[in-house]
Amino acid sequence: MQEIKQKVSNIFFYLIVACYMTEGIVDVIVGSSWPIIAKTIKIDLSFIGILTMFYYLGAIITSPSTYKIRKKLGTNYTMVLTQVCFSVALVLYIVATNIYVLLIGMFINGMGCGLMEVNAHSYVLKAYDVKGEAFLSSFWGVGSVIGSTVMAAANRYYPPYQKGFVVLIIILVFNIILLLSAKSHWVKKKKTISSEIVNLHSVTEEEKNVNLRITDLVRNKKIVLVLICFFLSQGVLIALNSLVSTIIANQGKINESKAIELAILFFVAIFIGRMIFGYMTKKENIIVVLKANTLIVCIILMILSICPLDGIVISTLIILLGFIASPIIPFLNAYIKETFDVTLLSALLGYGDVSGVMGIIIMSGLTSLILSIGSIQKVEVFFTVFLFILFLVLIKIEKISKVETV
Repeated sequence: MQEIKQKVSNIFFYLIVACYMTEGIVDVIVGSSWPIIAKTIKIDLSFIGILTMFYYLGAIITSPSTYKIRKKLGTNYTMVLTQVCFSVALVLYIVATNIYVLLIGMFINGMGCGLMEVNAHSYVLKAYDVKGEAFLSSFWGVGSVIGSTVMAAANRYYPPYQKGFVVLIIILVFNIILLLSAKSHWVKKKKTISSEIVNLHSVTEEEKNVNLRITDLVRNKKIVLVLICFFLSQGVLIALNSLVSTIIANQGKINESKAIELAILFFVAIFIGRMIFGYMTKKENIIVVLKANTLIVCIILMILSICPLDGIVISTLIILLGFIASPIIPFLNAYIKETFDVTLLSALLGYGDVSGVMGIIIMSGLTSLILSIGSIQKVEVFFTVFLFILFLVLIKIEKISKVETV
């Protein structure tokens, strides 16, 4: 596999991390506060799946186009664009008095999410290994904690909940100012293995010459299996993120405000888990960790679905779930970096994100359907089945990799 040797400007790397943190903020603020929001706008709780679908419909529009946008704007201005999308979405959340404005906000928010995913991961994975990817992804957990905490504080101490969105917009505007003021760090030149001088904030000449078509993807069995993994993992785990406070409230018999506060610990566990697994895992063991953690998540979900548990036990299992599930999505990104030619990185991450978004849309729609006709426990069984399929696909990928190395 061809490597691109690049030393990254530390200042811009941490700016990328700070911006990626905001994706964690916007990913969870509606889901974590959904019991309160649903009550305020008089919408059934099961509608959360439809909201999530609109969010990721926006993402599926921008994800496959991010590669082209980066070629025109560069990493820097593409990152600014993500923060603008997030800010506009939050403004719509503030003024929303009905579900339709909220849906438009979710759609625009998702567009920013699609841009962020491919842009940030392409930048970091070209210059770092699994540890750098885990560090970046762990700050999604930081953002989710910030977003959940701000919304919990707004719900409990400074109602109405819209005040929480105002605080988060200030963070986004501050990020935009930092990005625009760091221009001197955008243009640092780095060397590739072929000694060609390139700008890390755009794509390399090798990447520009890559023409990866759908027909090329379907001919490569390993790529197809990896894309299926993105579909299953993101589809289930992102849908699960939006249901954490609802699970705690419904199964644990805890009031909505308290459930929102307890859900913060789930996102703390994601942050800690990604840091720990990232720094403990060697690149050759990525697939092993993916298999083991996926199977443990299946077991935890089955326990949640079949056992009558009190609020403390439910909350403890949810926190453990966040910790164990935390490395699955970033490790799939890192697996692409470690397995395929680096010139395919941006394109494959784009296709991976599209596969993941399709999974999220389908899983979210089915989640809403199951919630409308059944219980939260049936949703947990549904998630378990699909994650076990993910476990089986990972076993197949590992077998193919072993054959290729013989």
